[in-house]
This record gives sequence, structure tokens and C-alpha cells, in this order.
Amino acid sequence: MKKFATCFLMSALAATAAEKANDFGEIFTKGELDLKARLGYEHASVQGSANDDANALTLSNYVGFRTAEIGGLSFYAQYHSNQRVVSDYNDTEGHGAGEYEVVADPDVTRWQQVYADFTLIPDTKVRVGRQVILQNDVRFIGNIGWRQTEQTFDAVSITNKSIDKLELFAAYADKVNTIFGNSVEYDHILMFNAKYKLAETHTLTGFSYFVDGDEDLKAKGGTAHKGATTNDSATYGVRVDGKFDDFIYDATFAYQTDYADSDDNETMFTHLYGGYKMGDWTPGLGYMFIDERDENFAFDTLFSTAHKFNGWSDRFLGTNGGNLADGLQDYYIDLKGSFMGNKVVLAYHYFDDVAGNDDYGMEYNALVARKLTDNLTASVKAAYFVGNDDRGDGYANDDMNVWLRLDYAIGSKIGDLFK
Repeated sequence: MKKFATCFLMSALAATAAEKANDFGEIFTKGELDLKARLGYEHASVQGSANDDANALTLSNYVGFRTAEIGGLSFYAQYHSNQRVVSDYNDTEGHGAGEYEVVADPDVTRWQQVYADFTLIPDTKVRVGRQVILQNDVRFIGNIGWRQTEQTFDAVSITNKSIDKLELFAAYADKVNTIFGNSVEYDHILMFNAKYKLAETHTLTGFSYFVDGDEDLKAKGGTAHKGATTNDSATYGVRVDGKFDDFIYDATFAYQTDYADSDDNETMFTHLYGGYKMGDWTPGLGYMFIDERDENFAFDTLFSTAHKFNGWSDRFLGTNGGNLADGLQDYYIDLKGSFMGNKVVLAYHYFDDVAGNDDYGMEYNALVARKLTDNLTASVKAAYFVGNDDRGDGYANDDMNVWLRLDYAIGSKIGDLFK
């Protein structure tokens, strides 16, 4: 684990406290057990592809235990597994390669999170270990929670709330544990985030992220494993979001430039969104600009939950890693609301490039989700990408994806299990 391992062993282990313990025994009896399970089916079909349609049924499980806090320390450990049930798909790790379309959910078993929380400093939490890090709207730093295996970081993070209305966050990471079940080392990843509550419903956030890839890998001319950025970069940005009565808004601007070993790259990012609540429904209009390649790479959305953005068919995941050479302009409308107790999301995207070539195409998205019990949720989700026949770079073909999922989650104090 390189630098992280030494830091981890020196720091003790812990997690967010369930409650305070009076003695050593109570850190377990007052601890909390949590469980997440997801049975997921995914169908993927690409027009004109030589591969067969993918049909994947997988079972994802997370089991975690959080101790009570004692002496300002608490502990958390979470184990994860994902298993193929119906395996007619290319899992990106060798299974089904060259035969089926891709569903990026390989078999995985690993310690998903193992960390320590230190809370003796007033209004401050220091977390050391393998952890999920979610920043803002997860456009740059996220957990990719839609996939059956989440992304985590081996990191030291600090959250401080000592100033009224201001939350400060800083983190140092040297390893990313990807959705593919492997880990990618970095010389360092630095994250800084300052979130200020301007008013009850308005927030201003400033952020900066610095990525320096592994020097040994660079010296060998290698690249990081898929799912992680391969470029050194410094990203500076600002976000403002909130609402005026029934009108909601979200605006993000970011600038990316050289850092560490990168050279001659300057790119921009913009996201604008507005929506208006009308009873049970909220129609919205959005625009996202991701700059084209400048010298070596396009704007890099880093370690984001990219599935959340630019259409659910995932045709533009190359924005993570700065690999979308022609850039992207995403013009979209959506409609969110509820109908007969069901959560409903509908969206339409029109995709253009930045380089001035032909547009990429368009996409239709739909989601219906229903809470069956307090712990169980069912969802149906679909994405249909309509490619531009005039393009010759892989965006000419239509693409259809369908998901069916059952999500179960429960948490319980250990002591309650024996009552």
C-alpha cells in the first residue's frame, strides 16, 4: 500500500461512532451492523456489433460493522462480494471477452472499507484508511455506486466544521480501488473542498484536485488500469446550487491545467442546470461542456461517478481519464417526479462535440423505482442511444441498455439483536 500502509498502521482503526462506549466491551455491544444487498439484471445491445447481446445477473453484497466510540476513536470495516449468477456478458476482466457486450461487473471479493475515525479535535473528524469519498455532486470525485462494486480510496481525510456555515474538507490518497476489483497506485491525489452556506437554501463551494500518477508506471511507459485517470492534472472549480421557492439551480465551472509531469494542457468545464417544481413533477433543462483535447488530453473528470451524467448508456465514460478527444456538449431536458407511489425520471440528451465535427447523437432515458418495504426497493431503468451514422469513431451505432434491480439495506445495533 506504499505510503498509505505506514500511515494506516500508525493511526489505529475506526469509523463513524454509533454511540459512545463507557468501556472496551461496549465498543462492540453498542456497535452497529449494516448490510446492503443488490440483485441486478442488465441487458446491453449494440447495433451492428459482432458481439452477442449481454445478459448479466449479479448479486452484490456489503456487510459492515461499526464500533461505538471510545476515547475519541471508532472503527469501521466492510466486506464486499459480487458474484455472477447469469454470466452471458463481457465483465472487462477476461470473462466473455470477444463474445458478449460489456457489463462492467466482474466477480469481486475484497475488504471494501476499513478505516479509523478520530474525533477528539472539536468539530473535526480525521478518517484514516480505505474509504468512500463523495465530493459535491460526484462529478469529479465519487464512488460509482451504480455499478455492483463501488470505488474507494486509500486515504487520510479531514472534515472540519468549526466555522459557522462553513465545511472544510481535505484528503490525501495514494491508491484507488476500482469497480473492476483491482487497485491503482498514484504518487498522490490531493483533494480540497470548501462548502459555505450562503443562505438556508443556497450553497457556494470551491474545490481543487491535484493528481500525480505513479512515477514507476510512467517510467515504464505504462498506463493506469481502466477506470482511473492516467493524466497528471490540477483542477480548480466553483459550484453554486440551491433554490428560490420552486425554482432550483445548479452551476459548476472548472479549469484544468498542468501539474507534476503534465505539460501544455489547459481545458475548461461548465455545467448549468435549472428546474421548476410543479406539484409532484419537476421539469429541468441542462447544459454540460467538457473541453476537447488540448495537446495531450481533453478535460479529465477524474474519479467521478460518470454514469450519473451524459446519459445512462455510458457512451461518454471517456470523460474520466480525459480520453474524449473531441470533447462533449450535452444539451438535455429531464422530468422528475412521482406517480402512484413510484419515483419516475425521464430524460432526453442531444450530444455534440467541441472540436467542430459531426454531433454524436441523442439519447432517451427512463427510470421507475418503488419502495416495497422500509428496506427493499425495486427499480426498472432503460437507456437508448441513437448514434449519428455520419460519424466513423464508434458513435454511429445505436445502443440499448435495460436494468432490473432489487436493493435491500438494513442497519441494526448489535445489542438490539440479543434483546
